Amino acid sequence: MIAIIENGMPLAALVTAHGVWSPRSWLWVFLCAVAVALWIRALGRKDRTTSVEGRKPFVSGNDVADPEGARVASSHMYWGFLTALRPYYKRLLAVHAGLLPDYILWFLAAVAVWFLLPGGAP
Repeated sequence: MIAIIENGMPLAALVTAHGVWSPRSWLWVFLCAVAVALWIRALGRKDRTTSVEGRKPFVSGNDVADPEGARVASSHMYWGFLTALRPYYKRLLAVHAGLLPDYILWFLAAVAVWFLLPGGAP
């Protein structure tokens, strides 16, 4: 990969040089990342089919009557963790409401505890 050098400085020094950021350097980094991503994508298979047959789920070569039934839920993937840590998850689900204000409150409480600990805050 070509190292971008501007004003005699390497790219890493330009992006985060002395606490200052350079928009032009970040643009170059972004464009290089997009170019690499497109290059990797171009290396993919060209014969991929988009027909109905190509979109069917593949289960060891067997035909699936109900594609919705072939989905693997996260509860199936993590059943070992859920079974082993069931008491912890039961207590965790009791305080988990899924509401953003609750998450903000927990975050602020953790930051307050961090500030109160000796040597916690700078």
